[in-house]
Amino acid sequence: MKFNFRKITSALASTAMVGLTVATAAAANFPAPFVQNDAANVAIVYGNSLDLVAVTDISTALSSALAGSSGGSGAPTSSDAFALFTRNTPLQLNNSLNSAKSSVTESDLPTVLGDTEFSGNVDAEVQFQITLGANPRVIFAKEPTTGIDPSVGLFYSTTAANYLYNATITFDKAVNFTDSDSEGETLELFGEKFVVASATDTDSLVLFKSAQTLSLSVGATTSTPIQTVVVGDETYTVELVAASDTSATIKVTDSSGGSSQKEINEAASKKIQGIEVAVNSADESTATNTLQAEVLVGADRLTLEDGTEVKIGTDNTAVDGTNVDFIGTLYPGNLTQFTIQVFAEGGSQDFIGTGDELVDPVFGSFRLVFDGLAVDLDDADNREEITISPSGTDMGAISFTDSRENSVSNWEWLNNKSGSYPQSILADNDGWRLIVRELAQINESGYAMVGNEDEGVLVQLSSLSNGTTGYSSDEVKFTNVLDSTSTYTATLTGEGSGTVNIEGNTYTVSYVDNRASDGAQNVRLNHPDSATAGQLVLYPTLKTSKGANIAFYEPLVIDMSNVDGASTTAAGFKFPDGDGYTDVAAVNSFSDNFTIGGTVLGNATNSIALTVGQLTYNATWGAANTTTIYLTDSGVNILRPAIILFEEKDEAGVYQATIIETSGAGISDNGVSVSEASFTWNTDLDMKGTAYGAVGIQTETDDKIYQKLDQWGTLVTTDESDSDQYSMVVSYPDEQAVADMYVDSMVEGGSTTTLGDVKVTDDELASSNMSTKNLIVVGGSCVNTAASTLLGGSAGCGASWTAATSAGSGEWVIQTFANPWASTKIATLVAGWEQGDTANAATYLKTHDDVSTVVGSKGTGTTATAGVFTQA
Repeated sequence: MKFNFRKITSALASTAMVGLTVATAAAANFPAPFVQNDAANVAIVYGNSLDLVAVTDISTALSSALAGSSGGSGAPTSSDAFALFTRNTPLQLNNSLNSAKSSVTESDLPTVLGDTEFSGNVDAEVQFQITLGANPRVIFAKEPTTGIDPSVGLFYSTTAANYLYNATITFDKAVNFTDSDSEGETLELFGEKFVVASATDTDSLVLFKSAQTLSLSVGATTSTPIQTVVVGDETYTVELVAASDTSATIKVTDSSGGSSQKEINEAASKKIQGIEVAVNSADESTATNTLQAEVLVGADRLTLEDGTEVKIGTDNTAVDGTNVDFIGTLYPGNLTQFTIQVFAEGGSQDFIGTGDELVDPVFGSFRLVFDGLAVDLDDADNREEITISPSGTDMGAISFTDSRENSVSNWEWLNNKSGSYPQSILADNDGWRLIVRELAQINESGYAMVGNEDEGVLVQLSSLSNGTTGYSSDEVKFTNVLDSTSTYTATLTGEGSGTVNIEGNTYTVSYVDNRASDGAQNVRLNHPDSATAGQLVLYPTLKTSKGANIAFYEPLVIDMSNVDGASTTAAGFKFPDGDGYTDVAAVNSFSDNFTIGGTVLGNATNSIALTVGQLTYNATWGAANTTTIYLTDSGVNILRPAIILFEEKDEAGVYQATIIETSGAGISDNGVSVSEASFTWNTDLDMKGTAYGAVGIQTETDDKIYQKLDQWGTLVTTDESDSDQYSMVVSYPDEQAVADMYVDSMVEGGSTTTLGDVKVTDDELASSNMSTKNLIVVGGSCVNTAASTLLGGSAGCGASWTAATSAGSGEWVIQTFANPWASTKIATLVAGWEQGDTANAATYLKTHDDVSTVVGSKGTGTTATAGVFTQA
């Protein structure tokens, strides 16, 4: 038996299904009669897993229609849903399912886990608990199969040891279920009523779900040979035809008039006309000329045996992905506790995606729901995009918005032109440098990063002039690159010196303009955050619109004996770390050597690793009093310009970072490329523990697109459409993208509506009892036997398909038939020549409100937007 994975909308709900006759649907358009009058009556039949995309599209549309018809608010809770997270302890990406909540009890989900009582050989109180597994995690991966794009979902194991959850039942007294006083008694488990069957023995506990006990008799003065029962949403009549002292022959007739009968031994059961029927006792009396039988009629028979899967039905079909554990015993005659372990039935059913739910496969009264991330990957309102891309062959550009809501589009920050440069540099198209350290020279028309975080500003030195006499006519003026209307003019207090206020912070200015003589013209800024002379802020950041902090990087060669052009000795560095600065001291210890961060840098030790938050820099000795500062990635120095993006403090109290690296070695013929994105989180491993690599996971819809996601929810998408010039888009969330996971009730009391269990394969259709519903048959007769049946049984692949449907290569058909398995229902075929054509048909069906579902209606088309229909 398969698990019931169901695509849902954000309104969680309980199941309500009612039958709709063909006559009722006579004037219907899709989604009727599949969803109508706040109820669903539908099964979606497919034959090939390639058509699951179309199946999902249709089921999602039906879910939305059902949620809309029931007035759902879109909130991810029913009145009884229990969140597996709290505001203070959220469920983070890649953390265990039980990291925030370890179990669910009566107080959390009362309609399902409320205490009950069992009266059998003893009177016992029954308690329930759902224990969440430590192995399942919400991850970003290609799941449940590798043939789809990566997405976010709950990934879990295929072994009982690494269970998804344990559903545990505890009795306050030992119960003997083999005792005659226990047999035939009602046992309520997880909100569902069962009857203990007489087939229970020393190995197995046998239960009938939603069972009704009927006393049937023939020949007595008050004989009742026939009784009517309702199982699910269907009405049946049950008749005693014959009986002996060891068996009874029972006839079952459904609401459409179909009937069948079978002989059933005492303490045994059989499925008759789609429902389970058990005979507890039978009797034939020749003396009184009477027949009698006590009969159990129910939706399902459950067989529970220690150490094995749960089994259902008279044929004991195993429920894959379950395991029964009689705690402390192997014997149903002395039970105080037992557990049903639930895990993945197989490697292609081990993922609960966004908007999906897993209905408990045994009791069916609760579900595990993944409603998505607090900030979903496609949430444009609560995400920002930072685009880093080539600009022509020689330049790199960036587009982003800062925290003041000022934006730049394709601003050129990286120069890879051939010439005197040893490698690509931080500079614009004209070679004007972008300065990323305090007290470095800023040339007129050049740029500088000043301040830090929400006080950070990217400025351009827009004006520098120095009169021949005095300083009264001198001017030093900066312009905000992201807002050209914001300018900052220095207040000059002496020849070559002054201060400038930039967005509330005062910087000390020293300037030189000797362009008429030796050509020197530049400005140096002393930042207010550096407390002492010689202390340098390196790689200042500015805050983006959603709270990230961006820094521009290139290796910095620093003359430690002259950091400001005035022979001031370096006293230390201030590195931004996402939460202010990490300070690293520097001391001139002796000739040609400096002690940096407590280690002497020189000939003997020419490289020192500096830990800055989650980043590592490398201070490298190059010559006397000369130090080069490199950012490293996995211990390797980054030699070319890069972007550093600091995330906000996550739920672990850490400020992680993303490093966007570039390629291009100062050779114009080698086009600029955004070559690699690295996360400091998880040492750049993906959420399955495998190295992400330079650009992450390749998508299936476009093999030139790669993606990687970290625990904060930063999504990096790399486009390799140009073989030597890649581009990247960083999607950054406004808050950490934690998971919204719920356990929700499906029993009465949740006051909600959901689509229900609708997907079924063609080979399981008849045995699943879903053939009696309105059907949507997805995929052609070449891959779906149900489609072949609708088309008369002779249609297959190729020419026979075209002959039966008039749809050839590149075409699709949507056609409605009377349901051949249930004459009062319909069956709509949604299929095409190939999988892509079937997907187009499904898209057309869900996006056009004029698709008739009247029997005999038919439409054909070639795209997802155009079709021609004829009415019956």
